[in-house]
Amino acid sequence: MPKHIFIYRDGVGDSMRQSVIEQELKQLHNIISVEYGLTEAEDFSAPKLEPPEITLIIVNKRVRQRFF
Repeated sequence: MPKHIFIYRDGVGDSMRQSVIEQELKQLHNIISVEYGLTEAEDFSAPKLEPPEITLIIVNKRVRQRFF
């Protein structure tokens, strides 16, 4: 299992940034809890893994910088 997960989100507008952070990271944490055996409903005899670190990179939809 990975020890570090990088998520690259491109084309996210300013109004959607908070939604991505709240909803998508919450979904990812839920999946990680199940897959890494961190939920209470899992079999106790199975070894529990350390959850991975998560890095979320969000790229703005509009780029205002101009290079000449």
